[in-house]
Amino acid sequence: MPTRSTRELSRQVVRERICALAIELFAERGYDETTVDDIARAAGVSERTFFRYFGTKDEVLFLHADAEIELLLGALSARPMDEAPWLSLQRALEVLLDSVDHDEVLQRARTFKRINERSLTS
Repeated sequence: MPTRSTRELSRQVVRERICALAIELFAERGYDETTVDDIARAAGVSERTFFRYFGTKDEVLFLHADAEIELLLGALSARPMDEAPWLSLQRALEVLLDSVDHDEVLQRARTFKRINERSLTS
């Protein structure tokens, strides 16, 4: 299996850092009240650099959710075609649940709740 280059690893670290700071700002100020410029400034990068890593603010917000959805869809598509739909969904969900860090998912859910609450009052 090929190893990731130092550049790819550095890029992933920067991407995760921008994401974490953006999520903090969303929870603190609300999603709509947080601009890309706010996120870039907090991360110590330019707006242009932000857009090298993310296409939109939405992409930042759903970065981890997208990966989990992809995992679920992949597990679902790997199920036998003649399997009952409900059983296929159950088995695919087992794959997803076995692969996630439940504490991290719980923390992310709490953060999303704060973002939602803050966004509703903004």
